[in-house]
Amino acid sequence: MADTLRASEEGIQRIDQARQRKRWNRTADAWLQAIPAARSTMNRFWSRQPVRREIFIGICDAVGIPWGEVVDPILQEGFENNSWGIALAQPEEGVPDPDLEEYLCVGREELAASLDTQLPTLRLLVVTGIAGVGKTVFAENLARRWQDTYKQCLPINFEVRPDASFAEVATESLSRLHNCPAIDIPVSPEQLLEQWLEVLATYPCLVMMDSLENLLRGYELKGWSTFREPYWEEFFHRLLGLEQCASKVIITSQDVLGQVEVHGLRYRYRYRCEQLQGLAPAAQHIFFRERGLALRPDSKEWTYLARIGAAYEGHPLSLQVIAAEVRTVCGRDVSAYWQRYGQEIEALERLQASRSLQLQPYDWRLAQVSRRLRKTVRDRIERSFSRLQSDLPDAYLVLCLTSAYKEPIAEADLIHSLVRQGWGRERAQAAIEALLDRSLLNMDRHYRLRQHNLIRSVALDRLLCFVGEAS
Repeated sequence: MADTLRASEEGIQRIDQARQRKRWNRTADAWLQAIPAARSTMNRFWSRQPVRREIFIGICDAVGIPWGEVVDPILQEGFENNSWGIALAQPEEGVPDPDLEEYLCVGREELAASLDTQLPTLRLLVVTGIAGVGKTVFAENLARRWQDTYKQCLPINFEVRPDASFAEVATESLSRLHNCPAIDIPVSPEQLLEQWLEVLATYPCLVMMDSLENLLRGYELKGWSTFREPYWEEFFHRLLGLEQCASKVIITSQDVLGQVEVHGLRYRYRYRCEQLQGLAPAAQHIFFRERGLALRPDSKEWTYLARIGAAYEGHPLSLQVIAAEVRTVCGRDVSAYWQRYGQEIEALERLQASRSLQLQPYDWRLAQVSRRLRKTVRDRIERSFSRLQSDLPDAYLVLCLTSAYKEPIAEADLIHSLVRQGWGRERAQAAIEALLDRSLLNMDRHYRLRQHNLIRSVALDRLLCFVGEAS
């Protein structure tokens, strides 16, 4: 019997009609509580991706439709005959991953609108903040808002290629600007710098440079300082100094870029650095509600959630993982979660009280507090890993193994890799579903599995421990 099931096109239509009669949206709280399941699982169902059999049946039962009339018989037969490498049809536009699209923009609409007004003169935008605060998602949303103004968008991800040289990045960027007329790519870094600036000055392009801290000297807990290559400082300095420039550059980084900031302060209308903070209390309430924890603001349970949010300073990734634990480990019972883990929050509250600081803009203590929060968030992820290792060792092992992939991986490819290592298909699927439910693994808009950079860094450390012990 198939362990996972997928809906047919006709089945999706029947479920959609049934939920409209009940006046539910596609991820209604009542639905999530009846199954229970995560919103990411519901989105997998709606995009006709395989979900666990019991969840699939629960989704259908909740709206009164027999699951046998919803399931795709072709996919079911393929799984039962062990021909599980079927290529799944994908829509032209993927269903956005709620973990990346919904809550990370909550409460940030005003900031985005402010940047919209500055768009005519803004040339270089730096979005900073600690890992997991939503820099990349915010920058991508800005790029979508602004993309119609430009002929081409050029994403550059330094998380994937942290060792790339300036010459390599410039060469590849120039070659990817395929609509730009007559690009003659030179060979020396100095010539590349001149050519790239000339192209950006005349050809309307929106460049997004993600995880730029990978180009700097330093490391996570102490922050970053200067560029490893001086060409980068020269590039940004001269970009800001161009008399006319048809392009814009958006940068994300885990810290303020000191060398860029020095030059940016000379061009106040062309440069802006925006540090993303955690979610405000009102946004936290919306976030928890969207994660299936719909509580009254005057309830004892909401007081617990508010204290959790304050302890982690509204850090979205931390709250995402905690909400998933409340949902999967404690059956959505916030009081039960507090009974088990409330001492961790109380310890953080005592630490915050002992270090309370009244910060002013550009206060030198900001970097110290940012480092402290980085450590707090990383410690929180470490505790989730330890619990996962104790409760679901299969899922823990898959999480560590998946950290070896820098790029997102298709679910079928990951399952195939595990099967080759001796796992059963059902065992592999159950481990992946557990990680999705706990928000330790996400599915992107192309239905590929990926880890957040911070989670991946913790998982990679633990994977290296496995390798060290084995050797």
